[in-house]
Amino acid sequence: MAEETGTKTGAVVVVTLGQAGGALVAFCAGRPVGSAVEAAALARACAALPVLGAIFGWMAAYAGDWVGQRSTHEIGAVVTLLLLMISSGGRFLRDLGGVVGHATGSPAFARLVPALVFAAEGIAIVELPDGLRTVAVVLAALLGRWAFVVQGYGSLVASGNANTAVLVRGLEFREFGLASVSAMALALAVSAPLGLLALMLVAALAIGFRIAVHRWQGGVSLETLGAGAAVGELTPLLFLVALAYLLGAS
Repeated sequence: MAEETGTKTGAVVVVTLGQAGGALVAFCAGRPVGSAVEAAALARACAALPVLGAIFGWMAAYAGDWVGQRSTHEIGAVVTLLLLMISSGGRFLRDLGGVVGHATGSPAFARLVPALVFAAEGIAIVELPDGLRTVAVVLAALLGRWAFVVQGYGSLVASGNANTAVLVRGLEFREFGLASVSAMALALAVSAPLGLLALMLVAALAIGFRIAVHRWQGGVSLETLGAGAAVGELTPLLFLVALAYLLGAS
């Protein structure tokens, strides 16, 4: 009996991990969350989002540096930018455009704002010196995904968003705590003073964005979570490029 129970428990764990892994793959590919089962799996996988972001950010920065050493700094920066966007399947910028479109009722703004954010990220990556670019890109990728978790945990859900409701209910303190502890540890490991400052800045903006979304539509949706992640990804890049300019001018 005990052996049978252990086998069933092991099978459940394997299935759960498989579903969470599949949810991460779908999330990174930019696929929409199409069912309650996928939303529940993504909620469990949220604990790993900052770690995954750090890995993607490092890979994007390393590839850009490798290309830049064999061509030019600017070409390397473009490679880093494209890989950073590909690592989310374009989800964050697409969600940002959707939120802007719904808020303004303007398709033109829905296209313009994501384009401006993409351009701002590109300019920041180009302007960052080589030694700081890797730090900035890793922080952008990991903290952008952490902002997704921060906004979802404990939030109300906008009406008509059944899959978001499943995600928010499944995003418990365990997932939020693991994501937050790993985000802080990774930010400190990347750069103790800069990582902590960037994390605090992203946290403030994520909470402010969450409050604004609640006032606007009564709660979050998957689209607003992705839009907030886009803001969280952009923030460390702008913060560090501004800091580099200030230190260079002093």
